[in-house]
Amino acid sequence: MPLTGTGQFFHASRTSPVRRAYTLMTLRVAEAFRIVPKGTAAATKLTAAVADASIEGGRAGIFSVLGCFLAQKPATYSI
Repeated sequence: MPLTGTGQFFHASRTSPVRRAYTLMTLRVAEAFRIVPKGTAAATKLTAAVADASIEGGRAGIFSVLGCFLAQKPATYSI
């Protein structure tokens, strides 16, 4: 499974708890110095939770790529 973090070291390290903690800490520092927008660390934490849920769904046999979609807020709103 590509999302599980098994396989080559560099691919597996992306999902390791140490790597996630380091990334989160780095983003919090970057938010404090206004290098990245406020909320970037929270969005990253949410993305990690979604990845974990996707992995568990794949292991349970209930995950389908067709169940994922992308939504985007329109630039302008008209009735």
